[in-house]
Amino acid sequence: MKTYAFILVLAVSLVGCSDDRKEASVEERVLMQIYGSYQSALSYDEVCSGNPKLSRLDMNDAANVKRLANEQLIIDRLLDVRQKRLSSKTTEKLARDLEVAAKMIAKKTASNLEKNGCHTPAAQAAKRLFIRYSSVTPVSLAKEINKQIIKHGGEITPRTNNGE
Repeated sequence: MKTYAFILVLAVSLVGCSDDRKEASVEERVLMQIYGSYQSALSYDEVCSGNPKLSRLDMNDAANVKRLANEQLIIDRLLDVRQKRLSSKTTEKLARDLEVAAKMIAKKTASNLEKNGCHTPAAQAAKRLFIRYSSVTPVSLAKEINKQIIKHGGEITPRTNNGE
């Protein structure tokens, strides 16, 4: 998992660059970690299971519906928290930053999986995360996220619906 931690640090540093130098909150760091793990899990599915991206969009598959709902939850909460800290950036710019981070994480994860195989401890951790994001409801995931934030000494900030 050290490789994935490096990828996440790289992605966070990229999307964290800004003229607004306020440090990221515990909540934001936890959400970025979860976002990074989600992107790594998607890469695992694509590389190791051979599932093309489009197959994950089949809305007749309950696992896809849960996973996409969880993705929306993670992104929405992360954008909301980042918008509070980086108020000089638009929500669209913050979303593009996350998209860049997702592509970086996916590329690096795929490269590592292709190089090291799908049976390494890190790959198996990504597999477990993929299964988890595909099986848990967004309500359960939201509770887990809140517990992680509190466990790490953070606070849950009130939602603003991205100011819209």
